Amino acid sequence: AFSAFSQTGPEGSYLLGPGDELVIRALEAEEIAEKPVRIDLGGYIRLPLVGRLKAGGLTVDQLTAELNDKLKEYIQDPQVAVSVTQYRSRPVSVIGAVKEPGVHQLEGHKTLIEMLSLAGGLAQDAGYTVTITRRLEYGRIPLAGARDDETGRFSIAEVELNSIMEARNPEGNIEIRPYDVISVPRAQLVYVIGQVKRAGGFPLKERESLTVLQA
Repeated sequence: AFSAFSQTGPEGSYLLGPGDELVIRALEAEEIAEKPVRIDLGGYIRLPLVGRLKAGGLTVDQLTAELNDKLKEYIQDPQVAVSVTQYRSRPVSVIGAVKEPGVHQLEGHKTLIEMLSLAGGLAQDAGYTVTITRRLEYGRIPLAGARDDETGRFSIAEVELNSIMEARNPEGNIEIRPYDVISVPRAQLVYVIGQVKRAGGFPLKERESLTVLQA
């Protein structure tokens, strides 16, 4: 049996983009072999019979419908199936106090801790919280205390780092979505100077404050 591929859940709303690799199948269209097709920088793919077609900005279901319409000019019932074999346009920004800040591609399903690991882990001066900002088209962040920003375009939430790193708050280790921004602020410093064994600035880390004796 042959049926069209349809995505549901978070991936169903994923918008295809440059660099994504697709496999396209169509009944009675031998010209369209099941070979990987990569979306070019302009967001287009090129296929036999169909020619150059805009794929960027479409979901898998929308592209499937487009291909069905195009192929109906040549085939009575083309039954197109599209699947994504490589995601290359699912950027996640990890910024702040991590060892390798920057834009990382989200391949498959990744949790918050996994994305921090892809960014090289936390820097020594990392603070005690992490902020996640998510586009509302990917849903609100499923955490208590999550809020919408003033523009109504983003969901924002904070998570205490130690609670998820030490598995005290496993539900805080949320699944990351495309275009999420993960921000790890640098810890505030307390400076201890004078006749002590190790003078200098000490990050507050998991604490918001220190007593003089602790410092």
